[in-house]
Amino acid sequence: EELIDFINTHITQTVIDQDLNVLLPPAVFKIIRKSLKSETILLLKDELKRH
Repeated sequence: EELIDFINTHITQTVIDQDLNVLLPPAVFKIIRKSLKSETILLLKDELKRH
């Protein structure tokens, strides 16, 4: 839960754009960039429910 709070507080779209865009080809990054934060949070919440 602390990680989810941290992501919500400190990870902005600007941070995602600046820090993660080099990891994928531009076309792929453009497709996932808007949903990356919300999908990560959903994944973490699902994992918390399972444990």
